[in-house]
Amino acid sequence: MEQTLSEIFESVKAKMEEAGEYSREAYRMFIEEAIDDFARSGVLTDDDDIEMMEEKLMLRYREVIQDMSEDD
Repeated sequence: MEQTLSEIFESVKAKMEEAGEYSREAYRMFIEEAIDDFARSGVLTDDDDIEMMEEKLMLRYREVIQDMSEDD
């Protein structure tokens, strides 16, 4: 599951960069969007604890902001 979380995290970062949106609310929206994408592709199933995944990803918001500022 950690591998999948990492993949979702990278997808979320890419979505944020593409959209140029870096707020916490945008981050939450992109997490939901990425999780939906992964579920549609069959990577995530009903057996996965989506709520826990969202919580873990939200805890990484500061990491995203730091990564984005380092890229500038």
